[in-house]
Amino acid sequence: MAGQITIVSGEDYEKNLDRIKEIVTRLPVETREWAMRAFRYESKKEFNNAANMCRRVLEFCPAEDAAELRMLLGRCNFALKKYFPAEIMFQNLIEEMPDEKLPKLYMGLIFHEMEEYEKALTYLEGIWPVSFVHPDYVDAFGDSLMRTQRKTWKQETFAKAAAAAEACGYQAAPKMLNELYQNLLDLDLKAGKNYAEDEQAYFRFLEAVDMNEKMQDYLSATVAYFSGMLGNRWYRPIFIRFADQIRERGYLKGSKYEITLESAFASAEAHDYNEDIQVNDFMKAVLSAVYLREYDMKETGIPGKKNRIMDNYLTYAWYVCQYYGEHQREFEYIRRNYPIIYGLMADLIERVKANAEEEADRLVKELCEVKPEKISPEQLKINLLLSYARATAPVKKEPSYLHKGDKPYKRMQAKVGRNDPCPCGSGRKFKQCCGR
Repeated sequence: MAGQITIVSGEDYEKNLDRIKEIVTRLPVETREWAMRAFRYESKKEFNNAANMCRRVLEFCPAEDAAELRMLLGRCNFALKKYFPAEIMFQNLIEEMPDEKLPKLYMGLIFHEMEEYEKALTYLEGIWPVSFVHPDYVDAFGDSLMRTQRKTWKQETFAKAAAAAEACGYQAAPKMLNELYQNLLDLDLKAGKNYAEDEQAYFRFLEAVDMNEKMQDYLSATVAYFSGMLGNRWYRPIFIRFADQIRERGYLKGSKYEITLESAFASAEAHDYNEDIQVNDFMKAVLSAVYLREYDMKETGIPGKKNRIMDNYLTYAWYVCQYYGEHQREFEYIRRNYPIIYGLMADLIERVKANAEEEADRLVKELCEVKPEKISPEQLKINLLLSYARATAPVKKEPSYLHKGDKPYKRMQAKVGRNDPCPCGSGRKFKQCCGR
């Protein structure tokens, strides 16, 4: 008869406490404390201790009276990657109680871990749809479907799991449910369908859960994950709408979390201006230095990297002091089209407008402090002028050698003989240099 095994995992010990106490009261008196300890140890992920307590209980109890403790022992062996004893335990439970779904679930998880995906599916498909939500079930099921070339099934499975989670009032752990929706939205984007409705389902989930610090951590991780797709131009408007809704609904509060959204919007702008032919390479380098100083420097814990980012930013800030006067239209274009990234350097621009020479001197002093080697302000200015000239020099376009094949090929430049001077300017013969 189904329903004898009801504890899905050790994740929700406090939530299942009444049920655990009910299970324990059916055991011999002398084993009850050991059984309670076993469940507590599992909730703390002390699986060896939990397994030892289970074995002590099972020495005094008939197997048929301790299904939950046998299941717990199997879960502990699974968590400890002792798949063979876990498999034996779950197989025995399946033979004794064929209607129970949880032993079949764990058999499927074992075969998934052992990369035997077809065998995993015989168990995982057999218990679908589930009336419970397990931290690993949907991932293992979906991955097994992918590995066996059933991608459409995977998307449908995640969608059904999300619907089941909503129907039962989001009873599973928020972290697992957040990952479920993240996976579903990712699959929708790759498949090119159902994204809008599943995105709204995700927001219903966010409305329903307590947006505590942990949940904000999970949501921040999701925003960061999807911002990694901003290299796809078609996805940027979708992401901006997604991030806008999170901001408007106030899900992420406090500077720790708000910076995640700010950096995501700035990242979207960065991808846009890097593809914008109206923004020259020098300006792109300036904007990149500003972005890295604002976001990457805060995230890195490596002192050397922080110094390199600051050195790069101060160098380009000094360049701006030289560049701004004759290129104000370029900065105005950035202000109008990329307001977030412009806002990060607005104070610098105002100081340059007020007194570019004074700002340049201030930046030289700061640069002297972050340089790893000792250098005088005078020498640093010389170095900066030389590097500025290189940074703003026009980029020479390489000659094109593409040939469509619709006309006879005609050489665009004179052929370089083997004994001619090498065109790279090295002074050596072509055959001794680039013609080797």
